[in-house]
Amino acid sequence: MQLSGFAFIDLLWIRRRLRKGMNDMEEELLFRVVFIVTYGFFFVVRAYFRIYKFYKDRKESTQIVARDEPTEYGKLAKTGMAVIILGYLISAIVYVLIPEYVVWAQFPVPALVRWAGCALAMMTIPLLAWIHITLGKHFSPDLVMKDNHMIVTSGPYSRVRHPMYTVLITFSIGVSIISANLLLIAFSVLLVMLFPFLARQEEQMLLDGLGEEYSQYMERTGRFFPRLRHKEK
Repeated sequence: MQLSGFAFIDLLWIRRRLRKGMNDMEEELLFRVVFIVTYGFFFVVRAYFRIYKFYKDRKESTQIVARDEPTEYGKLAKTGMAVIILGYLISAIVYVLIPEYVVWAQFPVPALVRWAGCALAMMTIPLLAWIHITLGKHFSPDLVMKDNHMIVTSGPYSRVRHPMYTVLITFSIGVSIISANLLLIAFSVLLVMLFPFLARQEEQMLLDGLGEEYSQYMERTGRFFPRLRHKEK
């Protein structure tokens, strides 16, 4: 049986579409794997310093007691962050394990842009380790003033007041670009919007507790990124 010219063209078009569909599926699977690996590296570094090293340092040193309780705003911000992070993690798990449930939120992003998101996220991992090493036993997940509280001004803290937030913001943006998923991007935007609020609360608490010492530190450092120029005295 012979095919007409139009039928032959239709078959070629269908074949190309099927091949493109298979290639798109393979590409999406690849980026889901990249998403998992990137998150895996970040989680390992974060878990090591937050769980193992933090408690090891506390056990070997004198116990650090909070001088003040977190403010109501601080508690509210921490609760808001917990809710957003929970939603983000649930969305990420669904994206990885049952992507058909969030396929409606996928949108086309060039592969090169998604690889750039991977590079951006991976770049934060050594920075995260550097921050934790610099903080050492002074690291605390809570916004509280402690007895004998001191300002860490070495390493990344010599130029930036909140490098940990910078890393979390950058990583969140990077992995969201990898996913090319609007749901994950929406949660990332919420996180990015919350960090300046947390930073302001922390700065006010330290200004109240340390006064001029912290005020001078603020003048020579940027909040999330280094100052291009120091303020004139």
